[in-house]
Amino acid sequence: MTRTLAPHEFLSVVGPTGTGKTALALRLATPWLRQSHPVTVISVDARQIYREFPRLSVSDLAAWQSLQQEFGDQLLHFYNLNSVSIDSDFSFGTLLSSARTQLSSALAAHHYVLVVGGTLVCHEQLRPLSHDHTSVPPDDNVRFAAENMDTPALQQWLERVDAPALAAMNPSDRANPRRLVRKIEIALYRSVHAGASPSAPWPYRQLFLSTCDPTTVDTTALHAHLDARVAARFADPIVQKEVADFIIAHPHWHTDDRLSNQLPLGAAQLAQFLAGGLSASSALSSWQIAEWHYARRQLTFLRRLLADRHADLIDQREILAD
Repeated sequence: MTRTLAPHEFLSVVGPTGTGKTALALRLATPWLRQSHPVTVISVDARQIYREFPRLSVSDLAAWQSLQQEFGDQLLHFYNLNSVSIDSDFSFGTLLSSARTQLSSALAAHHYVLVVGGTLVCHEQLRPLSHDHTSVPPDDNVRFAAENMDTPALQQWLERVDAPALAAMNPSDRANPRRLVRKIEIALYRSVHAGASPSAPWPYRQLFLSTCDPTTVDTTALHAHLDARVAARFADPIVQKEVADFIIAHPHWHTDDRLSNQLPLGAAQLAQFLAGGLSASSALSSWQIAEWHYARRQLTFLRRLLADRHADLIDQREILAD
């Protein structure tokens, strides 16, 4: 290893779907384990957390279980993989809160920590300081006033209460009324609570290791790879059984917005195919399109995240032995 982590540092392994985040994390963890150094792996993938779809969601659980069998559960710990039911009262906030608790405990125990998963906003919001907006409650007065305001008016309001926040927003977010309202809520909340005792500095440093450079990635090759991966899962009888079992347990899933929004990519298309509502070719094509759109959104988010946190981005060669 050319670089070791300091006691207060941890690694976030990021990248779009299908670019080898799990393989990279395994390459990082294995030498540490061989040196008898405890490793904690924290998944922040909002789809891999559901136990009903291990194969469909391309869960990392089996890979980490195999490594744990080799080195023992005293050295390797992993969290949030196929650990809750889709029927549970689970949310992004729950995952984020759990990940923060797991992170603090692992670093306090002097473990090397890898945070892995495709839910990039969770990586971004692990640091609970100025980036932590989940603790600011909704403001009914702000939302009531915003109902009668157009986007330019909301932009002007945000500029009055927090001009730097407006300046830092990308064009897409500036045109999004919901995000403008949330920024206004946060700004007003902070102004009201300005006299409160300041939070202690976060004692950790989050380092980012990306599976690809999102500004130069070969999108044509990635698109073809994702299409092939989806086609293999679509034809996988185990994947089809996972979705069939879900349909049996939730016959009215398509009318339940909560369930529909939490399903892994491909589940809805496969469910419609198995129920006879879509042909195989239509279901497969629809899933492939959804997968690619998801990857494109991840690439866009990743470009911004790594630009914002460039000082915390490290090269694989810094930490992986040749």
